[in-house]
Amino acid sequence: MNAATGSLAASLAASTAFPFQYDAATEQVLMVPLSVDAVNRAAFLDQRVLASAGGSAAVTIHDFEAAAESLPARSSALIFHQGHCGSTLLSRLLATSTASRAYREPLALRTLAALAANVAAGDSTVSPAVAARRLTLFLRCLAQGSTPAVVKASSICGDLAQIALAEDQGARALFLFLRPEVYIATMLAGPNNRVDLAAFGGLRRQRLRNRGVETEPLYALSPGRLAALAWLCEAIAFSSVPNDPRLIAVDFDAFLSDPVSALQSAARHLGLSIEATAARAAVEGPDMRTYSKAQQHEYSPALRAEVLRQARQDHAGEIKAGLDWLAAAAARSELAQRAILRLSYPSGGVRSA
Repeated sequence: MNAATGSLAASLAASTAFPFQYDAATEQVLMVPLSVDAVNRAAFLDQRVLASAGGSAAVTIHDFEAAAESLPARSSALIFHQGHCGSTLLSRLLATSTASRAYREPLALRTLAALAANVAAGDSTVSPAVAARRLTLFLRCLAQGSTPAVVKASSICGDLAQIALAEDQGARALFLFLRPEVYIATMLAGPNNRVDLAAFGGLRRQRLRNRGVETEPLYALSPGRLAALAWLCEAIAFSSVPNDPRLIAVDFDAFLSDPVSALQSAARHLGLSIEATAARAAVEGPDMRTYSKAQQHEYSPALRAEVLRQARQDHAGEIKAGLDWLAAAAARSELAQRAILRLSYPSGGVRSA
């Protein structure tokens, strides 16, 4: 190992260098200095944190791999989710109640998710084995340091769950979800949610096609149907993981019905130490009363219920169109049918799936 790679390895081991972005085309990794406090505060570890990072440096993927290979093999706890289903709230509650580090939506994982989709479609010069190894090394870097790390991936990263669990026997993961009607209503409730549907619709359609589930082109889908496609894509990603007790599902609405108990169950599943008093203090603290992605705004379970009530009133036709689209998808595809049946009913806040 040369001196530069050794220095990079030391920075990764001390968690003073963060692998911010991976460019699969140029095969470079952008390293950014971020303090643990800055990481914990950030709702998104994307371009929004660069202003406070104080510089960056690009290294080749090969130098990054060499440095990461030298690190102790440690496992991160992982949160996967469908999007807009309480995952940022859960991440904050876990960080508050367990003193863990919270990596929320690292930008590099989005690139790795897109790479995995391209690899599966045969549209990448990277092999499946190399793509899987790079994911493992990125996650290994995030797991360094003196406190446990909880990595919340972006909502388009569901296919990485199967890869991460296969590559790392120590990995533990949650999949946070909403039932179809709740999800579709949520996604129709605000303009930003619809932007997300449009921005990631193409990748999700590719991921469905990779699994043999054909859909209409995106331009032929109304908003409710596009939301249904997004729900189905992430549900199939979860349901395609072989039966593995290291991955469990969390029904967010059931979580809200008993958050103290559900928070403790989620933390323990991820291998985090949590006391009942700490769980209760976290749930009674400000995180449950503010919008987790922008905590200057108030947002409580009661306000969420009102937003959903209004969405159901305003978008009843599109919600029905989305549910009908899911029913048609289930009739065409056994894989879709299994995923829909698995996640379409109320359940306990945290359950084995």
